[in-house]
Amino acid sequence: MVLPTGPRQCLSLCFVLDALINGRHLLIMPCINDVSRESFARANDTSLSFRNGARELDKAIAERGILKTFFRYQN
Repeated sequence: MVLPTGPRQCLSLCFVLDALINGRHLLIMPCINDVSRESFARANDTSLSFRNGARELDKAIAERGILKTFFRYQN
């Protein structure tokens, strides 16, 4: 496994599920820089589709530029 040596080299994606007081689900998809622990992107909604998550990542890449990175999936 290749370990990142500096910021903006490796991003981790995970999915967090919680419930609101009214019982509705809240799904959060943070994308975090493994070295600096900076939040690169985050999508949150009561229902999160693949398209919505991909749109948030595309928006972050458009704002911050393309990274030389690889993603690790955290479960």
